[in-house]
Amino acid sequence: MTEYEGTKAGEAGKTERIETLIRSLGASLIQATNSRENRFRQAWVELLIERYRASPGRPVVRLADLTENCIVYLRSEGRSVVQPFWAKLETSRGRRLAWGEFRGIANYLQEKSGIVARLKKWRAFAALTGFDVNKLEPFVSSLRVSDGPHIRTLSNPKLPIDLATLSGARLIGYYGDSNNRNGAFTNKDYTLHMDFRDVVKEVLGDITITETVSARGGFGEGKYIRTNVGYLVPSALSAAGFDNTRDQKLANNPFPSWLFDCPPQIRSECLSALWDAEGCVRSQDVKVSQTVPVTLYPEEYIPEWPDNKPFKHLGLDNQSLVLANPPLLLVSAAVMLCSFGIVSRLSPQKAYVCDGISTAYWWLRVQRVQSIRAFHSSIVLRSPRKQAKLNSLV
Repeated sequence: MTEYEGTKAGEAGKTERIETLIRSLGASLIQATNSRENRFRQAWVELLIERYRASPGRPVVRLADLTENCIVYLRSEGRSVVQPFWAKLETSRGRRLAWGEFRGIANYLQEKSGIVARLKKWRAFAALTGFDVNKLEPFVSSLRVSDGPHIRTLSNPKLPIDLATLSGARLIGYYGDSNNRNGAFTNKDYTLHMDFRDVVKEVLGDITITETVSARGGFGEGKYIRTNVGYLVPSALSAAGFDNTRDQKLANNPFPSWLFDCPPQIRSECLSALWDAEGCVRSQDVKVSQTVPVTLYPEEYIPEWPDNKPFKHLGLDNQSLVLANPPLLLVSAAVMLCSFGIVSRLSPQKAYVCDGISTAYWWLRVQRVQSIRAFHSSIVLRSPRKQAKLNSLV
């Protein structure tokens, strides 16, 4: 049992403690920004807590949490763990039916080569016999995932996967605003790609990684590098609390709630990766941006991207709708920054229609000298260019 697992009463107590912490940090941020034009709002804190209650997540990811199309390769020592449950299945279903339905498991127990079992089959076997799939973790030699056109192999997987680590926090920060469905990380800075690959291997194990280069990414032209790691990473982050069934713009994922209960070094690494991947350091502030869909009143004209309408030019009713639907990633980042004594300002900047969806574009900015100094002392960026700019601000 890990430090993050325990009785239901213990989990409930931890959840209550995290909510209390988030409310306290939110109250501090509200007070610190109360006299400013773009003040932090109690309603945003409540939205964040509501999301956490619906999707609490956990930092320890087990074998059974991974994508069901994983092909599981096991060492021979695991047979003794499985055999009693196989005997139970043969007794209840008959030997022929058991072999017909779970041939891969049968071959494993008989030391035969050939068909291997996907995680989907192990889950079905567990449902019939009461077997705990996670008992296989010490015996897993590799995992192979064939979702999509590419096959990726994870050798010597680090099961269970612990995300409450420095590398785990960076992985979450990198995925805060990336392609959550297929494990792709896109950025111009090759230094970040090297760090991302190191992080993935440190957290999961030796996984097959590929690279593609595109002439376009985001909203601009230029050389963009894409590091592909496959579906294992998104499935692991789903267990951590992310909704990976949709792109981040639609899923509106915040940082997982359990991160607030982690030591400062871990929280710092998560914020560092977010700023490395999605943020920027400018002459007077450090900033990260995100877009979220928003339902606006149709009477008001909203231009198609790349044109846009500044937030202040929206009608008051539509301004209220935008403010009621902030990007939860930035809300959680603002609250987490506050845990380091960093005051940030979250504000919508403009609205536009993209692919038929009304969209609001938001900034999270750290501006005051005291907060920029706190950011500099608490958060180290891996991007040499961004860190150099940050150094010049203090």
